[in-house]
Amino acid sequence: MAQRFKPIPLTTLLAGGFKLDQLLADPYQTFYSALVRHAQEADSILIAGYGFGDLHVNRAIQNRFERTYDDRNSPPVVILEKSRPERARTGRLEINQFWSYELTHTLRMTFSDGRENPSENTSTIENFIVEREFEQDCKTRVAIWHGGFREAVSDVDKIIEWLSTRS
Repeated sequence: MAQRFKPIPLTTLLAGGFKLDQLLADPYQTFYSALVRHAQEADSILIAGYGFGDLHVNRAIQNRFERTYDDRNSPPVVILEKSRPERARTGRLEINQFWSYELTHTLRMTFSDGRENPSENTSTIENFIVEREFEQDCKTRVAIWHGGFREAVSDVDKIIEWLSTRS
């Protein structure tokens, strides 16, 4: 469908093949440009419900962290995630799980706990969920909330505090 020969997308959700081609048409090009601009200007970043599977979105976020040469100047980040309690910690999963790999490379972190070999940590994330705490990267201001969206609502003050604290 077109109006005055301008293509009008029939969806507000871009999924599946040819996603990057669809981004070239408005209103999606405008939305994507805003994402790039907002990522560069952000004082803090909250990522919710994103699987780190879109290269163009990862790159918009990654550019913000590559621009900051000193990790202390990176914006604080909280990622809201619903994880299974028996899942291994993020640093342990980085080498063999797509989500963890893309997350750690996009945000330039390791999610190590300070040990020389992050893969030595074989513990699960159950304690983070039960204790309603963040899994934190020891070098950057990035944290994962594994308890899910609904549970995050009752701890929104903790999330806001993390996002508003600079190192």
